[in-house]
Amino acid sequence: MKLLLVYFFLVKATYADTLDRLYSYLNGSFTSGNQSIYNSKFFDVTVRHCPVNIINGNIGSKYLFLRQAISLFQESPYRTRLVELSLSGDVITSNNYEPIVDIDLSNTCTEGETPSFERNLFSKDPKCTVYLYEDESLDIFVGSTGVPGCKSEMNGASYVSSDVEISRGFFKSLDRGWDSNNNQVWGSIDGPYLFERLDFSDLYPNLVELSKMLVGETSNQKQYTDDSENFQYVRSKTCPIKIKNNSYDKSISLITNQVIYSRGRAISRSSLYRVKPIDPKQTYSNPLIESHPISDSDFFDYCSHPQRWNDEYELSLDANPCTIHFSKGISNGKPVYLGNTPQAGCSSNFRDSVRLDINEEISNEIISVWERWYDSSGSQTAGSKAGPYIYRKENKFNAEYIPLR
Repeated sequence: MKLLLVYFFLVKATYADTLDRLYSYLNGSFTSGNQSIYNSKFFDVTVRHCPVNIINGNIGSKYLFLRQAISLFQESPYRTRLVELSLSGDVITSNNYEPIVDIDLSNTCTEGETPSFERNLFSKDPKCTVYLYEDESLDIFVGSTGVPGCKSEMNGASYVSSDVEISRGFFKSLDRGWDSNNNQVWGSIDGPYLFERLDFSDLYPNLVELSKMLVGETSNQKQYTDDSENFQYVRSKTCPIKIKNNSYDKSISLITNQVIYSRGRAISRSSLYRVKPIDPKQTYSNPLIESHPISDSDFFDYCSHPQRWNDEYELSLDANPCTIHFSKGISNGKPVYLGNTPQAGCSSNFRDSVRLDINEEISNEIISVWERWYDSSGSQTAGSKAGPYIYRKENKFNAEYIPLR
């Protein structure tokens, strides 16, 4: 009898550990920001699972409150759910319930006290159910809605399917809507969204938006064709790179490979951009870019090899990079970032100069860059005198993003 009791309590403890483990993996803030930089087909989305007390909830269940929003619009989540996790045998059931009345979200997912809600504020029946199993060998939970999925009428769908994989540092989610003929009518066709865990205080959606605008292939071919007397022909490729120990300063790292065609020869140069918040205490901080020249020839055509983008690299960076400060604006109803070097410009000795001034305007379609070098007397020694170089986006880069475990 004693052995049976010991076995019973061990099994019960194992079950509780499994549920607690999944709960801990989901509890927190997650973002698809990095994936959206690697692949323009994905949006920058933030998912927050937060502890919540449910009055008159089911005994043995664990509850989280879900807020999901486009990262640039945290105050307006497009999905809010009560998530109930329960365990039966080796199957964890995740039920998602919709609020049936307007509820105050101001205290959810904050650093204050855990909010409490009556169970009857949410739908009696789940909006959707996901069934999960633990793969202890991989330290992950995998699951799906099963067949035929969950009922849905969104965007012409008859039902929705969801496939998930949950680990300590990130989770993957593939949500798709299907019509009555089993044709996909909405959702990703490029694989699952990948949400990485992060502290909410480290979320800087403006940095991600600016980085996404920069990534891709551009040239000033039209400008050069129209005015080859004042402008050289320049092609650029910008793509993400992973720098070891890069997270400490909350920056996003990009490589730019540029080729300048001048007098019958091609001149290559590469730079590392570190996109950082001007004010690290503000979620919606305007960004700045540190520009570091790279002399290592291994990186001169780095952006043409997407298979390298998920490796980690150590780079020696100069202590005094050229820095451009940006402010966000709206042009023709679309976001644009306007940037310039500080008042004193950046120090430079190019062609007997002492100062480099840069003005930039960056949008999804066009990157405008005006670089001008000046000597100690204030005379311009290099750079365009006819206005900025205008680069048009010719190709977006879409590569797989693999998170660091």
